[in-house]
Amino acid sequence: MSIESLDPVYFRQASWTDRLNDWLRERAPDYDAFYHANESHISNSILNDKSVLRMVVNIPANALLSFLSAGSYENTYERNDVVAGNAMGRIHPRRQRVDEALFPGEAHKYYYGAVALGGCGVRFYGEYCMALNVGSIDSSTRVMDRNSWDIDFEPLSDYSPGTVIERLTGVWQGDLVPIVKLKVLPLLSDILRLTTTGTVADAVLHDESFIEVHRRGTFGPPDIYEVRESATGATIEGELDRKSRDGSSLTLEEHIWRLRRQLVRDALDQADLRLRIVETSGRTR
Repeated sequence: MSIESLDPVYFRQASWTDRLNDWLRERAPDYDAFYHANESHISNSILNDKSVLRMVVNIPANALLSFLSAGSYENTYERNDVVAGNAMGRIHPRRQRVDEALFPGEAHKYYYGAVALGGCGVRFYGEYCMALNVGSIDSSTRVMDRNSWDIDFEPLSDYSPGTVIERLTGVWQGDLVPIVKLKVLPLLSDILRLTTTGTVADAVLHDESFIEVHRRGTFGPPDIYEVRESATGATIEGELDRKSRDGSSLTLEEHIWRLRRQLVRDALDQADLRLRIVETSGRTR
């Protein structure tokens, strides 16, 4: 069974631009004036210098402090090599299988991220979101239209990993824009109005649904555009500060959490990196 059976347009052997054009020609709804207008609007949203697509990497507080101290980001293999003395000893077997399919013999040279137009990234991986400078991303950096773990689950696991990877990956320069459009446009098929930058941003990265970046080579603090956190963390910290001022006792965990946040702010200040609280994925002043 051919992988095209999953979708003869999306999974066919063609460039991402050709697949996008086929999608627009064959899948656009009858009331396609808004649909095609929104296709152009997406381009304007993601090519705007204030709302540009960036590679983001989420990280917990303790790992962010280590990154700022060490001066470079470490991938899973480097961290496990230090912790366990054996880079393969503590890594999930599925992660190893997927990495070997993606980067045969070279998984230790690659660093994962996600594509974002705004917001706080994939918070599952950490409450702080490092957004990289656009200029720090090589034009040939590989992107994948989804979380690469998906290739080890049905239905993609029913097909050759090489074929799946070939059909679902592209490069940052040239393929990312049509990949983004093919991710966003199906969500707009029933919309009879122009979409907004916020809607596009939410569709590009929503919860754990994202476009994955496979960066070859690490990065350091000079490559960071800004560090983002959600308003939720700031709200919780404000509430804990109020409790402390009112004389209410905090738990040990709450004390440690507050201390780590202060240490992060101090370290970011020392590194001359901006910490921005993000309330929404959409356009803000």
